[in-house]
Amino acid sequence: EQLLNETRLDCYRSGVTELPEAIGCMRKLEWLNLNFNPVDHLPKSIGELSRLESLQLSEAKLTRLPESIGQLKRLLFL
Repeated sequence: EQLLNETRLDCYRSGVTELPEAIGCMRKLEWLNLNFNPVDHLPKSIGELSRLESLQLSEAKLTRLPESIGQLKRLLFL
């Protein structure tokens, strides 16, 4: 429940392999750092993060982004 109110989530080099669909419930999230993690896909719910301004994915294993990424109207940094 505490995570739901976070505005920043720093997972830098933490070994994250995937994000749960529940990430979309973090409605206050503005900054998400997934740099240097073997994440190979993002959940569709990522598009529900309407306040997200920065999504950092350096060295992730993504081959594509979900269509819902287009819903992130405040996204300034990808």
